[in-house]
Amino acid sequence: MTGLMRAHALNGGAATDELPTDELFNGGAGRTLASRNKRRFGLSASTCALLLGGSILATSVADVAHAQEAGDEGDEASKPVTDEFGDNVIIVSGIRQSLANAQDIKKNADTVVDAITSDDIGSLPDRSINEALQRVPGVAITRFASPSDSAHFSVQGSGVTVRGLNYVRSEFNGRDAFSADGGRSLGFDSVPAELAGTVEVYKNLTADMIEGGIAGTVSINSRKPFDSDDQVIFVSAGGNYGDLAKELAPSFVGLYSNQWELGDGSRVGLLVGGSYSKQFSRADSIFLNGFQARFNAPCPDGRIINEGQPYALRVCDEFPTPAGFDEVYTPLGAGFRSQDFERERNSINAALQFENASGNLLVTAEYIRSEFNERWTERTIESDNWFPDAGQIFPAGYLNQPGFVYDPDANFMYDENGIFTSGTLVHSGGGVTGLCQGSSTDWCNYDQFIPGGIFTKLSNRSAFNDVKAQDASINVQWSPTDRLHIQLDGQYIKSDVRNADDAINFNTLTNVSIDLTGQYPDVNFVTPGFDTSTYIGSGDATYYRSAVENRAINEGDEYALRADLSYDLSEDSFLREVRGGARYAKRKQTVRTNEFNNWGGLSETWIEGGPVFVSSDPSVVDYYDYPDFFHGEVGAPPGALFVKDSILEERGALIDLARSIAPPGYFTPIEDRGTDLIEGYFLPGEVFPNSEETLAAYLSGSFGADLANGMKISGNLGVRYVHTTDESSGAVNFAPSSQVIPDAFGGDFGAYCAGFAGSPGGQVPALCQSGVTAAEQQAALDFANGASVANVAKNSFDHWLPSLNLRLDASDELVFRFAASKAISRPDFANLRNYVGLTYNGQTGGFTARSLNPFLEPVEAWQFDLTAEWYFDTVGSLTLAMFYKDIDNIVVSNQVYSRDLTNNGVTLPVSVSGPANTTGSSKIKGAEVAYQQTFDFLPGALAGFGTQVSYTYIDVGSIVIGPPAYAPSNNLTETGNQPTIDITGLYENLPLEGLSKHNFNAALFYERGPVQARFAYSWRSRFLLTRLDCCFPFGPVYQEASGQLDASLGFDITDRFKIVGEVQNLLDTTLKTSFVLNAEGERAPRSWFKNDRQFAVSARFKF
Repeated sequence: MTGLMRAHALNGGAATDELPTDELFNGGAGRTLASRNKRRFGLSASTCALLLGGSILATSVADVAHAQEAGDEGDEASKPVTDEFGDNVIIVSGIRQSLANAQDIKKNADTVVDAITSDDIGSLPDRSINEALQRVPGVAITRFASPSDSAHFSVQGSGVTVRGLNYVRSEFNGRDAFSADGGRSLGFDSVPAELAGTVEVYKNLTADMIEGGIAGTVSINSRKPFDSDDQVIFVSAGGNYGDLAKELAPSFVGLYSNQWELGDGSRVGLLVGGSYSKQFSRADSIFLNGFQARFNAPCPDGRIINEGQPYALRVCDEFPTPAGFDEVYTPLGAGFRSQDFERERNSINAALQFENASGNLLVTAEYIRSEFNERWTERTIESDNWFPDAGQIFPAGYLNQPGFVYDPDANFMYDENGIFTSGTLVHSGGGVTGLCQGSSTDWCNYDQFIPGGIFTKLSNRSAFNDVKAQDASINVQWSPTDRLHIQLDGQYIKSDVRNADDAINFNTLTNVSIDLTGQYPDVNFVTPGFDTSTYIGSGDATYYRSAVENRAINEGDEYALRADLSYDLSEDSFLREVRGGARYAKRKQTVRTNEFNNWGGLSETWIEGGPVFVSSDPSVVDYYDYPDFFHGEVGAPPGALFVKDSILEERGALIDLARSIAPPGYFTPIEDRGTDLIEGYFLPGEVFPNSEETLAAYLSGSFGADLANGMKISGNLGVRYVHTTDESSGAVNFAPSSQVIPDAFGGDFGAYCAGFAGSPGGQVPALCQSGVTAAEQQAALDFANGASVANVAKNSFDHWLPSLNLRLDASDELVFRFAASKAISRPDFANLRNYVGLTYNGQTGGFTARSLNPFLEPVEAWQFDLTAEWYFDTVGSLTLAMFYKDIDNIVVSNQVYSRDLTNNGVTLPVSVSGPANTTGSSKIKGAEVAYQQTFDFLPGALAGFGTQVSYTYIDVGSIVIGPPAYAPSNNLTETGNQPTIDITGLYENLPLEGLSKHNFNAALFYERGPVQARFAYSWRSRFLLTRLDCCFPFGPVYQEASGQLDASLGFDITDRFKIVGEVQNLLDTTLKTSFVLNAEGERAPRSWFKNDRQFAVSARFKF
């Protein structure tokens, strides 16, 4: 019998709070090394707590854990059920045991930690680690494809925030984990829950922890063969079904684990596991296009918005504002979107462990491989607006157009704040004329279109995303003496990401009727003079308009080496232990992407050959009628012809279709841009190699003392030093000389400037104004020689990161903690790309560029936690926590910063628009309360109930950040990149993105006899989703308050066979977003999302 099992026997089969964890492990002989090093060398606290408390098997695999018959039916379900074989006591896994393990992790941790253990993950339909995390106090997830893309829903959730911040570091078994998509963290939505034994969320730091997590560190811990003394064989098979997608998909899990005693008393263990799952799902949305401020200020004076700013505009509008309003807010259109998702995940993991006979040497080798493949298609019918449309939308009837009775007093309906509530939108203009079909010279009337309609896009989009991660590691723990402990750790991790995203857009013209007075918007396309279903559905008035594509082929890898040493001084002295260590890591990553830069026309009224109507080739389109859209709770969009599924679902087929339609010179697929393309798709300027080296070292000491009345104080104090070197290879493309002075003048500024004599000052080029010297003119001309110069940007920085953790055990049940540390969060790799394209601005006389920023530095924060933790039962605790973070150097996208560049012997400052570190700071403070308890004291069957509840309050800090880097206007005239609304004061009053003031989680579970059931609800209040929306007019967007209820029910048919049913999104939640309109914070609705309820059933066998 191993020391581990003896420890169990000594403590009655369950972890006890009477002694420190190390003392529990030392109750047995021999097998003590892993326990002694529980956090000494970065090993997770959960690993040790699970060794104390039972199985570590993840998700459905949790049911493998050596369970024996539950015994007499009258026994209380809340008590661990045991079978005894001599002095060998074995714990039954289940919801209660899972929560007890998590509680032990939290109580015995060196800093502020929350955790989920294996049974907890498996007791809900968690399709990914991402979704499991939202049940941890203070953790929330976002459900969009990316924070800046408020148009596309992510059924499984994407970003994770801890206490409202997204500076989250991810780890796998205490080591680096990342995806080559350009971010720092692992995409938790792509990690199968089956890989995890436990998931821990560290909310503060100790000196031995790898730097990078200001918000928190999420550590995923896999299973090991020594976690169980017995052979384990487990198989699970099941299926899941989405009630919108209406397709069934399979899932499988298998695991084998065993260990063997060798002849010399040593032991070796092997674990091999694998999983496969597939899922179909769908997300539907209704949305409004950008709200605009409308007023009556006709030209020539109009109204100047954002006056005094470089992007100021003179806006002329002749909108019929109702009595009592100087301006009102109206949408530019509306639309419907349906996304179909198909996801596959598979993973394999293997672990080999060896421990010598004396128990002072433990070697663990692990290999983990996970793969995530996703395909999604999208079909939309939506108003397609751009800058020129901002002042051209009016109430039906106000313009004298066919199809509506002319009424100069026609208007929309508004609420008390002048925000649109209902009406029919029309676009100024008349009938449609254009190049005749098949002609490049003749013009025709196209009477199949309504006059004065809004451009209406029917999108056919297909995206493929493949993410693969591999992690190989070896860990050696050696204790040459009882006091000296050494650990050596090596890791190699590799990530590959492949992405293809293609779209063909159809176009027609419609008016739009919108009514926002109900629970959901009532949106209808209006086609005066035509039957709407025929007009849209036949394809006779819909033509191929444009195509765009993107490819991304990224890979990254990292080598990391770590050495740690600790020395136990004395159990009686104040200073108990000293630790020290060093870590070296080098990460390389190459991103290849063209960032959707090949948009091109396929056919148009002004393109050679005229419009190509969708109905012209029935072999490539099918009729799609949006079945069961929004679960039938809104009026369905009109059916229409879209590209066939067989084309959408085949990689590259959509672009093949676009290639066959486009006339020469209008749309060029990225793979057709030459014969020497990199990876078949990319130009040299679309390849971004980055590398990063980090060297870290730490020193810390642990201390403790017994106080009066049985109280104890303990803690750790340490400092970590980190040196980081970033290197980003790229190029600088300098502006051509023709932007500075037309080629016809041959560089003669005298002749060029003479042509502006007598012109108003605002129309004279900057280099021709008084006071500009000939040397300054020549310097600008020399600088702008059109050269493309290879460039390597290097940046390095040093950080000292102190940490202090204090713990006061007022009694065996009551614990107080104080934690303080300095933390950093390095910028995303995607923001460090070094490729700059310069443009000369003749109005200002300076050079500008839109670029990323290889000179970004880490975000920094001082963070403090104070907690009171009452552990009143094995599964019973109440925690109160307060936290404070002072964050500096925040990275904000679309800011203006200056970068000095040298070319042709001339060095000039360049005004660059892109991500930059801000000079302001933000202070985040808040409080958490968490409570869990099993109701063992209730009579009979009621004793099976238990609950978990947590609430987090965050005082949403703001940071004074200017608006995004809009391009300068041209003498108050729009050039295509200026805000079309007055944003004065709007951005200065916004909070940080992702911060919800209120976060609430609640779970009610039941476990008694063969039955296990659980309901879990997660809710968060409104938060700023993005400062800069993906879509016109690119303003700030909030996600409104939302919650989701999930449930599961399990039944043990026998002690080896179990059936589990799961439901996600039980309440059929609708998620909403809103536009921010002005500095006063007024909002208007943007979108409504609904995804399918997911039902899953699995059968689980153990042998």
